[in-house]
Amino acid sequence: DFFYRQYERFHPIGIDISDPCFVITNECRPNPIGEVFILDDYQTEENDINSSSGGSVSFTVENLTEGRLDDNNMDFVWSSSDPFNGATQAGPTDDSRGVVFDWDNTDLFYEWEVVSDAHDFSEFVNISFRGAQGTQHPFTIEELDDLTFSLTLRDGNNLTSSINIGAYGGGLEQPYQRQGGWHNEMERILIRLTDFQRNGTGLDLTNITAVRLDVGPSYGSTQGRIVIDELMLSDFAATTPVGITHDVVSNSKFINLRNYPNPFNPVTNIAYSIKEAGNVTLKVYNLRGQLVKTLVNEVKDTGSYSVSWDGTNDSGKSVSSGIYFYKMRSSNYTATKKMILMK
Repeated sequence: DFFYRQYERFHPIGIDISDPCFVITNECRPNPIGEVFILDDYQTEENDINSSSGGSVSFTVENLTEGRLDDNNMDFVWSSSDPFNGATQAGPTDDSRGVVFDWDNTDLFYEWEVVSDAHDFSEFVNISFRGAQGTQHPFTIEELDDLTFSLTLRDGNNLTSSINIGAYGGGLEQPYQRQGGWHNEMERILIRLTDFQRNGTGLDLTNITAVRLDVGPSYGSTQGRIVIDELMLSDFAATTPVGITHDVVSNSKFINLRNYPNPFNPVTNIAYSIKEAGNVTLKVYNLRGQLVKTLVNEVKDTGSYSVSWDGTNDSGKSVSSGIYFYKMRSSNYTATKKMILMK
């Protein structure tokens, strides 16, 4: 995810094409920093009318199948008896699941209901899903190009806001026609939630009741077949592997956020200053995105502050040496930086 191949040049979108050494063919799953809510991962509620988070699923898209992400005969040739043709993410010992469906010259939809205790999307930074084009399907072969459609949010007042995934450059990639078989090249489409408020619809991100994929000629590609295996809300701070090589600060209302010493043993001090009063949280996460310790969770006035971390978790137990991230968050801004604990 986040690394994907442009078929025409073997370059990811946004990479300088003058250097032929940039060639990305990998898939990777980033470790989230902060909170994550999975709206659907297809691993539970193994039917096509309920999501794994407990909400209902409705759709008008055609030829829909939920099942294991496994080409059942590995011949990579499309047939209706092999709906997950080209999928190699799962197998007899790995029951990773997803959904496939298609559309043909008609506006259709696939919609997830959001359960009541998850309506507040404002607590997150992004919404994303993993998907790919269905390989060797007649719709895919007929139009070898990126596949686009719209992602729509609906709030409790029945207001909607839609973003076409092609607005960010590209779409679900055209499959690479490699010898010996095509492969479902899964990629993540990740959209900032605040972007849904830029069109003046008045969408209320604190009360989102449904997420919908709108497909068809009015929303992007006229026809297509796609596979999806995950829909989630997250605090991913960037569309690159988070925090390993970059510090991320999303708003200048935090200044001088830093820890010292770094690397450290056994204690480091995290200094920060804020320009606007409000509730502030400062949390430590490990490389897997798991919460290690909450250092601050309270209302702060404007000013400069410092808090120390002694390399223990919320249970008071010492953690192992390695890379950790400290994330500060308020109502409308976040900052994430890296620190190294050495013993």
